[in-house]
Amino acid sequence: MIKIAICDDESKMRVELRDYTLQLVHDYVDSVNISIFENSQQLLDHYPRDLDVLLLDIQLGDIDGISVAKKIRKFDTQVNIVFITSLPQFAVDGYKVRAFGYLLKPLSYQDFFMELQELIGRVVDARESKLLIKSGTEQVHLTISEIIFAETQGRKLLIHTDKGNYENSSTLASLEETLAPHQFVRCHTAFLINSDRVQKIMSTSLLLTTGEVIPISKHRRTQCVQELSRYWGGDL
Repeated sequence: MIKIAICDDESKMRVELRDYTLQLVHDYVDSVNISIFENSQQLLDHYPRDLDVLLLDIQLGDIDGISVAKKIRKFDTQVNIVFITSLPQFAVDGYKVRAFGYLLKPLSYQDFFMELQELIGRVVDARESKLLIKSGTEQVHLTISEIIFAETQGRKLLIHTDKGNYENSSTLASLEETLAPHQFVRCHTAFLINSDRVQKIMSTSLLLTTGEVIPISKHRRTQCVQELSRYWGGDL
């Protein structure tokens, strides 16, 4: 199951977005949970847990969608935000909150499909993708989206996940190759990070959503920032 929320103050647009969403995700998953909100306060007060995609109107009456997204980013750095707007000049501001993209009103299903097909596919792949590793004497299946980062410690590889840390005798280079299709970035000789878990890029380090600070080596910084920029969809 994937979880999608729609927040728009126009009743007709809420219905249209719901119908388009159901039509699109039908080809990807057996079930989808769609939460619908009429205004920003409803959304913030009843924000769904583990939300995958948020379709958010930029013009929401007394508060704009960019401001709402900034509030959301303080407690949810993972959700994929797609802005809905009738004024394309506002879409540029979406990159400040790491928006995936934007849709322009009036909306057609073709526009919706072209913008969201890749995103929905990526969300489904992240939910379902697994990595089998040997940790000690055990074989462990890790959900790739739950991997925060990996690091070398001496001759061991330590994989940090939402459910704990796992030691492995493989190499970081080997893990990097395996995770290449899943938006992982090598920021240092000893560190491989999940792009989804980066909250801020600093001069010599990355701040992760977990609060951990990971170093960026000088010779990897340019490539690391470029890869994160491509993944986030903006200029960093």
